[in-house]
Amino acid sequence: MKYFYELVILDAVMDYDIEYIYFSEEKMSIGSICFVPFGKNDKLVEAVIVGESDEYKKAKKIFAKSGEITLEQVKTAKYISTYNVNSIASILRIMIPKACRSMIGRNKREIEERVKLPKKAFVSTLISKEDLHREKTILDERQKILSEIINELILNFPNSIEKKKKYNKRHIDYLRNRNIADLVYRAEPLSSNFEKKEIFLPDLTYEQREIYNSIINSGNKNILFGVSGSGKSVIYMHLARKYISENKNVLITFPDLALLPYHREIFREYFGEMIVYIHSRMSDREKKIAIKKLNATSPKVVIGTRNTVLLFERSPDIIIVDEYHSSNYISEHPRFDIRKCLEHYHSKTSKLIFSSATPLVSNYYDESFKKHILLKEYRKREKRYTVVDLSEEFSSGNKRYLSRELIKNIDTSLRKSEKVFLLLNRSSHFSHIFCRNCGKVLRCENCENPLYYDKKRDSFGCKVCSVTKKVGSSCVYCGSKTLKFYSGGTDVLKAQLLHLFPNARIKIASASVLNRKSDYDELYEDINESKYDIIIGTSVISRGYDFDIGLSACVYSDNILFQPNYMASEETFSLLQQFFSRAGHYGLGRCILQTYSPENYVMQSVMQDDYLSFYNKEISVREERGYPPFVNYTVIKVFSKNEEDSLKTANYLKKKIEGSSDKVIGPYIPINYKIRDEYYYYIRCEDISENKILKAKLMEFRKKEKVKFSVDVDATQIY
Repeated sequence: MKYFYELVILDAVMDYDIEYIYFSEEKMSIGSICFVPFGKNDKLVEAVIVGESDEYKKAKKIFAKSGEITLEQVKTAKYISTYNVNSIASILRIMIPKACRSMIGRNKREIEERVKLPKKAFVSTLISKEDLHREKTILDERQKILSEIINELILNFPNSIEKKKKYNKRHIDYLRNRNIADLVYRAEPLSSNFEKKEIFLPDLTYEQREIYNSIINSGNKNILFGVSGSGKSVIYMHLARKYISENKNVLITFPDLALLPYHREIFREYFGEMIVYIHSRMSDREKKIAIKKLNATSPKVVIGTRNTVLLFERSPDIIIVDEYHSSNYISEHPRFDIRKCLEHYHSKTSKLIFSSATPLVSNYYDESFKKHILLKEYRKREKRYTVVDLSEEFSSGNKRYLSRELIKNIDTSLRKSEKVFLLLNRSSHFSHIFCRNCGKVLRCENCENPLYYDKKRDSFGCKVCSVTKKVGSSCVYCGSKTLKFYSGGTDVLKAQLLHLFPNARIKIASASVLNRKSDYDELYEDINESKYDIIIGTSVISRGYDFDIGLSACVYSDNILFQPNYMASEETFSLLQQFFSRAGHYGLGRCILQTYSPENYVMQSVMQDDYLSFYNKEISVREERGYPPFVNYTVIKVFSKNEEDSLKTANYLKKKIEGSSDKVIGPYIPINYKIRDEYYYYIRCEDISENKILKAKLMEFRKKEKVKFSVDVDATQIY
């Protein structure tokens, strides 16, 4: 009998979201990973069964099954794909990383694992328990190790025993020659029969206990609002202990790798072997072991980054999303926001906790979320704020990054051997290169964005295209050798500091510097051991640590505040509030904010440590201007190497999707008009009635046209 199924090809050249029909002579389950013949040459490729199908005469036969994901994972992939108007194959590739997939062997017929787990040697008995007793009596008194091996086999019968180092070749040969036992090799057991023991945690304060009980007794959608040091992590641990005691799984996610080392050590101290740790920079072998542990039957606490939830065969019982305001929870390829998936899909079966010192304005406005506010403990801290008006500094002749007030405070901290943290959310060395002869700024050939200078690599680079080129001494437009490098990054700030404080030990912490997976661990250990006096960092240092800091200073933040983005005010407030909330953990915290906009409501709210004041102002501004959460934006980005084709296609698409949205604006030219030698046009849709209809229209178009497009649902960058 033939059974027909709809399959999605995992690694198709173009993700058209086509479901192909194949048949099998055996009944198979939805979620089965199979090898199927594909294309003109019937090349064997991996695919996933996503549904059953009616009989189809031209259907090809499934070659072999190589693995399986659960029906729940297939449903999740379909939901994310539909909601975000992207292909299901691109989501399935995240759920089934290559480390967990198979490949066709050299003989073209056998299936092999891509990544083989480390195997251990075990001694396995070949005879009955009575025969083992008989063999033991035959042994000479001097054969102590052989006697020990047989005794262990008797005690563990019929199970195998692990081969110890002292069991050498002579011992194994004896057992093998007498047909008593032999060696077998198998992967280490990854399921965890963790020893049940009482977990002792720090006591909750009265306020923390109230929040803990409130979360336990509330529904599935929760916001935990508490600034750094207010005790959110202690509440996480008590929630984890409760769920572990009920044989349930706990997932705690963080927006980036920089936050993992600190929290991993804290949780491991209390939960030991119950901790499963996973992130994107693991080797394939490490990742495969972690995923197998993650889906073992025993209860566990999983600590991971952005998309870890998609690796679970069954949704975790409680999901805690720390620093959930971070834009790092948005994946770019494919484009989707995992927070939306958790909010709209996983919260139906799992208790969801969005935790932050600066909750997203749109979520805080949403009445479906239960708000738990943890602030009283934090208010006891002692912090002193100083605002420096940079326009006054410039008027007085100071053109450096460092104001006189900041220099004085750095000097005081260094004399007292205090740590100094300086926030400058602009990495690299120079912001742009300007020709004083022709007046032009050097721009990227592919996207026309200004180039920056990377002193470490002695090269020009583009932040949009990631293109680098060798430094030249002449202007590419007029040939003049009068290039001017305008300062603008962490390297320049470090140079100014070394000029003023030549003996200071200074470390730059930014995503461009911390490249290896071990860099974040090393940075955390070095700061903890006071190997540096001054840390200069981008947003990497604004969250996820708890150090004794004498001085926290934001060198410049107006570059974020005045971006053409409706979330610019929220992003600026979030960054500064997160950064300054780290101060004052172990005594007086001195905070300095340098800005050209001291009267702006964002800066005023930061200085007052007052999220609610900022929220009330921001939500009124958004309501007045018609920004989210009072409207939902979906941006369709159309692009190709031919500008006319991009515009023509964008106009055609606009007509095709009208009726799916309350309002369609565009096509219009975005700020980054040209990227990687491709021309972009945007179409903005407001309050789309149903993403499924929009997706069907766009996918139908994608099959026919060469011009590419991407869709950003719940878009924050609309210009």
